[in-house]
Amino acid sequence: PTDANCALMAELGAGWIPISQDARVIGDGVAKFRAAFQRAGRDPKELQVRAHLPPRTSSSGAFDLEETLAAGVGPAALAGATCIDLVAVLYCREPRDLDRALERIARIQF
Repeated sequence: PTDANCALMAELGAGWIPISQDARVIGDGVAKFRAAFQRAGRDPKELQVRAHLPPRTSSSGAFDLEETLAAGVGPAALAGATCIDLVAVLYCREPRDLDRALERIARIQF
């Protein structure tokens, strides 16, 4: 995010949805937004960040929900994510798989 975007967010906004799935990029952006919040007299902890996890695949090439969560949640949380976004249907081969995937996603805590 540019300095101008950060200033505008600090004045009018509540959160950020980064385009990048890279935790380092997210962390750098969070730091910039939090500094802008501080300069604007706002509590930097108010910043909400919705991070998308990069999907991981198993050795068979299928999308792997557990691997995606194991590899992505920790780095996203450390980068400042307050909400994790996943495309659940990537991990479902049949409609009945969706309930299981959503139940697993709902148990995420960070």
